[in-house]
Amino acid sequence: MQYRLEWRVKSEDPDIIFHNLYFNTFKINIIERYGKNSKGYPKLLEVLFKVRTLDDELMMKKDGSGRVRVRHELFARYKEIVKELQFKNKYQRQNRKVLEQEYIDFLLLIVIKNYNI
Repeated sequence: MQYRLEWRVKSEDPDIIFHNLYFNTFKINIIERYGKNSKGYPKLLEVLFKVRTLDDELMMKKDGSGRVRVRHELFARYKEIVKELQFKNKYQRQNRKVLEQEYIDFLLLIVIKNYNI
């Protein structure tokens, strides 16, 4: 399956970061909300997913809502994957591709569990 990942799309709010994952027939919008920890460093507080058609029409989940909030053990796993992706040396292309594929697989797992695709 072909995909294109847009990593860290800028937003007007410095505490919100967007990622977009495009496939042939749909796209996944990932919204990360950050806050500051006690030392002033950014801390990931919340992750939301929205699945849209390529025409930007929001697809509804099985329960009728339009977004997925990542919680509990899935949230912990998401934080681990993103941390590895952010801090890996960009010159290690092979390892980066493996991590990126793990990120894609994780997102697809959440989409398959929550949407009728």
